[in-house]
Amino acid sequence: RMVPVLSSPRKVAWDREAPQVHALSHVMGCQKDEARTVYRAFQDPLHRHLLHKQNLEHIIPHVQKMLAREVKHEVSGLGGEGNSWTHLKLFDLVQRHIYVASAEALLSPVIARRELIPAFRDMNRYFPVIFAKFPRMFFPKFTAAVDEYVKIVSDPKYVENGSELVKIVEGLEASSPSKIRVNMMMLWGSIANSAPAVFWMLYYVLKDKNGAYESIKREVDRVLGPSPDFSVPLTLDKLDEMVEIKSAFHEACRMQFGAFTIRDLLSDYVLDGKIKEDKGGRPKKFLIEKGTRLMGYSGTQHFDEAIFEDPFEFKWKRFAPNEKGEAPRFKDRNGRPLLNASLAFGTGPHSCPGRKFIWYENTAYIALMVSLFDLRLTEEEKCSATPG
Repeated sequence: RMVPVLSSPRKVAWDREAPQVHALSHVMGCQKDEARTVYRAFQDPLHRHLLHKQNLEHIIPHVQKMLAREVKHEVSGLGGEGNSWTHLKLFDLVQRHIYVASAEALLSPVIARRELIPAFRDMNRYFPVIFAKFPRMFFPKFTAAVDEYVKIVSDPKYVENGSELVKIVEGLEASSPSKIRVNMMMLWGSIANSAPAVFWMLYYVLKDKNGAYESIKREVDRVLGPSPDFSVPLTLDKLDEMVEIKSAFHEACRMQFGAFTIRDLLSDYVLDGKIKEDKGGRPKKFLIEKGTRLMGYSGTQHFDEAIFEDPFEFKWKRFAPNEKGEAPRFKDRNGRPLLNASLAFGTGPHSCPGRKFIWYENTAYIALMVSLFDLRLTEEEKCSATPG
């Protein structure tokens, strides 16, 4: 059986930046000799900007205004009576709203336009194969999408109307082409991850047969009141009160996060797996040579029944605090407490810098949707999604 977690002692020399630098250079087209320098220079300001509460108190209200505007635009385009039902594609609906709201709040209104979503979908669809070094000549839609975004980000109006994050990128000691690629990487990194995460959370809640949707609606009504005014953004403290939404979001991410943690070994390392020698006299230690690429699948932990009870079932309150306000505690197979039971946003210093942003954006969006609409899955969509 695979071990639940691949841990790295601090003495091991890992190249933790390799995947991000490769994406920035090979996929987005940043100059290879400058990609690592630019990535390192941008990491600290990026984390400070997106993780500090003072900055989030400015960003999240902006996101909420954009979400309210997009949902209002959606309603105006539906037509019909106020109590009529309309059939919409759930992922497309979520992606439209998240794309516009996130792109404008994090980057610039110049790039936050609905008509650009098809280009984003083409860039996102072929991102994995380009990352895997398949020839670009076989994917003309990807090349066309990247070229379109390069043209948009190169427009002076993009920076003039840009967010504080865009201004930070503009202040980096880097070439103009590299700055453009960093902006594109930010766009992809935020939308490509956040839209599916919000979609899966909403999908699982709507599909749940144990009352998740109704319970979350009651929570929203309790926190916001029966007739909330969404023209006034909710405070972060108010959003923090909706613990069931946040728990359901973490649970959906646990169920559907299928990424690998990738590290390149920079020096030889002897792994002592604490395994007893077998009858054949095999050693219990293993040499992992310099240059080896190690990949740890998060699902090994996410679906470990020793950590999570009924790991293949969606339990929207799994990560919610108990009646005393205490956060749930999870332990590994040896009974040791886990600092991070869910690996959806990474761990340690390389945790996703946008994790708080998406938590608040998701909570605000779900509260908005369940307050303004009655949502149901059509019968053909009530199939069983495969976890992981």
